[in-house]
Amino acid sequence: MDKNDANGINWKLSESFLFGSSSAFVHGNWYDIQLNQLEFMNNKFFPKYTYDDVDPRYILPKSSIPIHACLDYLKWRRIKSNNPLNILLYKMLDFNHYLNEKDESRSHNY
Repeated sequence: MDKNDANGINWKLSESFLFGSSSAFVHGNWYDIQLNQLEFMNNKFFPKYTYDDVDPRYILPKSSIPIHACLDYLKWRRIKSNNPLNILLYKMLDFNHYLNEKDESRSHNY
């Protein structure tokens, strides 16, 4: 049986939720492969060579959780803000915000 830590957090369950549920968004699954990577013609599957625009709405909220967690950890450890990892994480967060803004502006055009 899993035990909670001193703060009452069940890390095994949390890890399963944070990483397990987002794994399909990162790596894809068979449904994703069939839906987005293959075309079915004449009772056979063929690679799909044409793609629609990517919709980042599903991955953006989940991708920001570990970025913020890493930044909080580095701040808690008093790691300098000019550390390469801090810089990379902030660039990732900026890109995340950029995609989110771009997606919001695109959705208003419909």
